[in-house]
Amino acid sequence: MVPDTEVYRVLKWAGGRVPLEILDKVRIEVDTAPTSMTIVECRPPGDAHRAGSDWMRSPIARLRYTQARRTWALYRRDRNQKFHLYELIWSGRVCLRVARRDRRRPNGDLLGVTSSH
Repeated sequence: MVPDTEVYRVLKWAGGRVPLEILDKVRIEVDTAPTSMTIVECRPPGDAHRAGSDWMRSPIARLRYTQARRTWALYRRDRNQKFHLYELIWSGRVCLRVARRDRRRPNGDLLGVTSSH
């Protein structure tokens, strides 16, 4: 089971990702499951005829928790909508490390983990 403190940390991170002035165009949500959290980018329907319908949801990344080891693994989504282990980061306390780096590097790509140079 994903610890409540980690769920709270990721929800807080997601809530601060999008500036208030563009919340009508994009938002970041977190879908929680017993052993994982999926970070999802949401956008309103582009077609004026669909106004009021559900926002389009596109998973960006998944954090998977292993309770026995108390470790995290970060997965990225490819263009074919499949998740792959993101091996450029150590898998320990990923939630905390991603949140800390994100504050220092607002222009980083995948969750602020790497530089976008």
